[in-house]
Amino acid sequence: SITKDPGFSAITPWACAKPKEIPNFTEGDKVPLSTVELRTKYTSPPNFLTESELLSLMEANGIGTDASMPVHINNICERNYVKVETATRRLVPTQLGITLVHGYFAVDKELILPSVRSDIEKSVDMIAKGQANYSSVVNHAIHIFKQKFTYFRENIGNIDQLFEASFSPIAQSSGKPLTKCGRCYRFMTYLPLKPCRLYCNNCELTYKLPQNGSIKAYKELKCPLDGFEIVLYKGDKVSYLLCPACYADPPFENYNPGMTCMNCPQTDCANNMSKASIAPCPKCTGTLILNSLTKPNWKVQCTSCNYFFGLCKNATELSLQKEACQNCTAKKLKVKYPKNSPLEELTGCIWCTPEFKEQTELREERPQSKQGRGRGRGRGRGRGRGRGRGGRGKPNTNQTSNKMSFENF
Repeated sequence: SITKDPGFSAITPWACAKPKEIPNFTEGDKVPLSTVELRTKYTSPPNFLTESELLSLMEANGIGTDASMPVHINNICERNYVKVETATRRLVPTQLGITLVHGYFAVDKELILPSVRSDIEKSVDMIAKGQANYSSVVNHAIHIFKQKFTYFRENIGNIDQLFEASFSPIAQSSGKPLTKCGRCYRFMTYLPLKPCRLYCNNCELTYKLPQNGSIKAYKELKCPLDGFEIVLYKGDKVSYLLCPACYADPPFENYNPGMTCMNCPQTDCANNMSKASIAPCPKCTGTLILNSLTKPNWKVQCTSCNYFFGLCKNATELSLQKEACQNCTAKKLKVKYPKNSPLEELTGCIWCTPEFKEQTELREERPQSKQGRGRGRGRGRGRGRGRGRGGRGKPNTNQTSNKMSFENF
């Protein structure tokens, strides 16, 4: 490199690099390589904000006034949400501050955005300019805050779990690595103490799991929606696959927390259990599927309700056929039995074939505990996961009203 204009370095020559002459290359010249080196590097996160940088951002986002902005910074320092580095004056978040922000994000991500305060400030400016009525602005803000408070109170259990996983020595010591997080690709800790859950120590996020059963890793398969590894839930009667992020905060509209691989609408996913659908459920609007996770105790269970039954107890192999029954349109099943059995092979309908009727054990299981409350993929996934949606395929009619926005007054 050759210095064309020294600028300030004319009086501080030690501050600039020494010039190096570059040969005049022409097209077609061959240059010998001295060394070849392959390096692996990773992008680094931005540094923590200094007090002056935070003040500039607050001013740019319309948060506070010249008099109140320093007070806000002093408050978060006194409440131990951040600590100020003496040498650099950078604001470093504490464990309490990080956990609190992740907890708010898990319930309602708008509560941690600068838009909440700035929208209120804009409304106050509209009153000062005569563009809005004082009573209308106050009633509008109170109404939204009341809705958000109600929603937050209903879902505060998510914050309790996050604080317990972050600060409880009992929860931290009792956990063990289980599956990898889809955000940081590090192992998450399975905390078996009720309520059981997965906790990512790196991301500081907690993912609720189904209760009253066992949780195991499943073949290191990943959810194509968020990259989280699939886990297997085994209850007393039913078993199914689920993605921790999708279960806590489904990435689809009108789906509440509690979505599993049985009722996931992503039909092209290799983990989707609804591909093994047999017939509509006689008890609800769900679908009956052949659950191969329970073999050799074969079961047919509904994707939505508690309806299930055992099937062909002594069968060695049971597969779903493309052919449908002409009477009821249910897909036929092909069963193979041990060599010493009276029947070696059977193909038929679970409703219309007499041999199948004789080998079914019809039962109804009590529903699992109401599954999950939201987080943040954000599935996010919050996950986060405003990914908010509804469990077991049921639309959440209250979510929109309870998480109203301050925008567009």
